[in-house]
Amino acid sequence: MKQILAAGVAVIFSAAPALAVTVHNRDDDTRQVTFDKGADEVMHPVEAGTSVTEPCPEGCAVRVAGRGHDFLAEGGDMLAIDDMVITRDTEALEVENR
Repeated sequence: MKQILAAGVAVIFSAAPALAVTVHNRDDDTRQVTFDKGADEVMHPVEAGTSVTEPCPEGCAVRVAGRGHDFLAEGGDMLAIDDMVITRDTEALEVENR
């Protein structure tokens, strides 16, 4: 029974990153990033050259303060901020595919 429980916990924790959205800030300034999950909004300051990861198991809208456009993200998405615009992080995808 303990082995089954341990296996279930391992599956849950291994799936958790796939349910999260990661945003990497490629700008030279700190950006305020909001994850809009419908009734819940979470804001993170993201310093230049760093990333933030937020659980979004049902998807969420991601936006940069000062920019009126949302990026509709799903769990597992890797995004980047470049000139205050959020896009898919193609550099991260290239590293993953090597």
